Amino acid sequence: MKALVPATMASSLRSVRTSLKEKALTGAKVRDMDWINQRVHFKICDVYHPDPVKIMTDLHGNDLLTGKVVDLSDSGMQKTAFAVIEVEGIPELLVVPIERVLSAI
Repeated sequence: MKALVPATMASSLRSVRTSLKEKALTGAKVRDMDWINQRVHFKICDVYHPDPVKIMTDLHGNDLLTGKVVDLSDSGMQKTAFAVIEVEGIPELLVVPIERVLSAI
């Protein structure tokens, strides 16, 4: 059997919910601070929209990485061959189409 919420508590909850909706609609004050026109810090992983992967691609998609080829797919000289590359600072091995490898250094 569910416990009944007293009418005064239900009214108080509706009031809080309405107040939160009003703050969300105005967007001006949250946690008693005026956020409009404030420069802020936040983590990319905390972004809700757009997807954090898209942000990283937009920011760093054309950055060049340097790594060591540790293996090749068994496609031989075909265009669909892949290089398995070890990059310092990235824990996982990267798999890159061999045709997209820009140069050897």
